[in-house]
Amino acid sequence: MVLDLTPMAAQPIKDAIGAVRWGGTIVLAGLKGHKEIPIQTDMLINKALTVKGAFSVDAAAYQAARGRGGRRGRHPRRGHAGPVSLGFSGRDT
Repeated sequence: MVLDLTPMAAQPIKDAIGAVRWGGTIVLAGLKGHKEIPIQTDMLINKALTVKGAFSVDAAAYQAARGRGGRRGRHPRRGHAGPVSLGFSGRDT
């Protein structure tokens, strides 16, 4: 699993695609300011990658996204906000 937390930068997404193992997962949590970011979609397909977005605002939310607990409850702008299941296992590292 590769986790991108870098705000506003496009290069970490491109680096993540190159770095993640075949069949791996890329989690995008760094907001990019609504910028369009060109990526090579063939790499996503050829490496059989899973790309997920994770809305989070603090360390507890990141822990919840990684399946390690964290806060649960209601986000003021959204409905129920429980932990995000990424299907993470030790083989994903």
